[in-house]
Amino acid sequence: MVVETFTNTELEIYGRIINHCPLESVKHMPKQPRFMYEQSTNADTHIRILNNLTITAKYFSELGYYAKADEIIKK
Repeated sequence: MVVETFTNTELEIYGRIINHCPLESVKHMPKQPRFMYEQSTNADTHIRILNNLTITAKYFSELGYYAKADEIIKK
């Protein structure tokens, strides 16, 4: 999370590992993809980021953190 943007490989990894991360780590993870979404002009990158944010919102929803999931969706 130190770099400003992820490569396509890192975006793929993000989507695959999020369900295996502890809640404390996941709370901070959506900030980076949202930043990247605002900076990117590539449609493929936008789709990957939106997929990852959807996976993140689902993660929070399944754990009962509906407000956090709703916040990701609204942003």
